[in-house]
Amino acid sequence: MASISNINAVNGLNSTVNNMPAFGSNPDKTDTKKSSGNKFLIGAGAALAVAGTVVGGIMYAKHARFTKAFNELADNINKYVTNIKNDDFFTSRFDLSKIDEVAASDIAKIRELKSQKSLKLLKDLEQEYMLSSSLMRDSIKPYGLKHILKTSDTKEAAKLQELIDTKGDFTIAKKYYLEELANVQKRAYQTPSKAAGKTAQETVDLFIKDGLLPQGVKPHTYDLTKELDLAVCNYTNNTGFTERMVRQGAGNDSIPKISEIQKAFSNIGGRNADFFAPYNTNTKNVSSQTLANNVSKFKSDDVNVVSLKLPGAGQAKGQDASSHYFIGVGSRNGELTPLQKDIIDVGARLNDNERAAIAKLLHNTEDMDYDAILSIIQHYAKDTEFMARAAK
Repeated sequence: MASISNINAVNGLNSTVNNMPAFGSNPDKTDTKKSSGNKFLIGAGAALAVAGTVVGGIMYAKHARFTKAFNELADNINKYVTNIKNDDFFTSRFDLSKIDEVAASDIAKIRELKSQKSLKLLKDLEQEYMLSSSLMRDSIKPYGLKHILKTSDTKEAAKLQELIDTKGDFTIAKKYYLEELANVQKRAYQTPSKAAGKTAQETVDLFIKDGLLPQGVKPHTYDLTKELDLAVCNYTNNTGFTERMVRQGAGNDSIPKISEIQKAFSNIGGRNADFFAPYNTNTKNVSSQTLANNVSKFKSDDVNVVSLKLPGAGQAKGQDASSHYFIGVGSRNGELTPLQKDIIDVGARLNDNERAAIAKLLHNTEDMDYDAILSIIQHYAKDTEFMARAAK
């Protein structure tokens, strides 16, 4: 089953990329309309607490909440299954005779685990059925089945066509469709770094040569096992903000360095799950704590995020001088990582020119390189004259 992250929100401006069905959307009605609205960069909502070693009434209450949440998710899955069984799009193409049995079996297996991971696994399963019942039948590019079969030459698309030609088992088709969404993500929403395949040293050399990093910047020395991918928000002329994840990569072509628009299916197909969404659509129960000038922290799902704001960054390219860029840095254990600590120290001391220097890496998607961004942050953090300034 896939691991799907909630899609989260950006600072006070309309997003043009968040057009996926919302997590937890009503399964009784297929809804693939584009969404937009004012959003705020302060993190994601709280998760249901299901762990603990307490006794008596408290333990019973936790168990009751777990059971209620589990049953609600299971009911949603069954409603998605019903939608599929009653839709001519699916009944005319696939054999649906096993869909009830497979869904019930998967739910039962997860229920038997009786662990903290059960709700997460069931949410993932719910997302699989939501994506299959809505996107699969949708004609909207690029993720509708008809569009995929028309444009894709992958082995997954070939299997899907074969299943349609033979009116094969839908539960098998669902598997191939979810795998194909990973290919869709790569084709439509990923941009390779201009330093794809290059080491940190080679990346810094290239970016300095192209005027994207200041002279004197050295390749960063952060331990990447302690750091997560970056969430970035950047201004693009005439289209408002775009929100992307900047992936670590591995300095080689087998695990490429990319920037990637966050979609509900971006983690299908084996992608490393260590990422968090940079923006949140529900801010009612979320608080943000200011750490320093233009630096704040919040919690996005189970990831503790430090967010660096780059105010007025749009003017670096003669665009909207009021636009703000953001870089979000995550930690999973609640303790500040070395990169997060540097973000706090650096963010408190940046002047306009230095903010513009960082913003250069956020204007164009091919320039959003993980090694380049970390290298300029560490460059300022190791500069004794820079660090001698009073923090704001």
